[in-house]
Amino acid sequence: MHVNKLASTQDEPNKLKQENEKLVSKCKATACNDTSTSFIMDDYNFLQTKSENFKKDPHVECMKLQIELSYLKDLFGKLNKGKSDLNHMLNM
Repeated sequence: MHVNKLASTQDEPNKLKQENEKLVSKCKATACNDTSTSFIMDDYNFLQTKSENFKKDPHVECMKLQIELSYLKDLFGKLNKGKSDLNHMLNM
């Protein structure tokens, strides 16, 4: 299980780099203004930092992502429960 996760995290920096290159190309093709370009550079810097962190210690980064995923699943569950409760109250 952890071997598969480690393999997928090692491939992640390459995917992020390709995605960033596509975004930069798209921006250049559409003649983005300076504001858009700064957002793309911020994204690029964020992705670069993530990539370096994965290279340093993929296990720690994987654990951080698992914690974040668990939090998001819990939050999504609460939102769905709230929605169903609200629908129930509105139907009454």
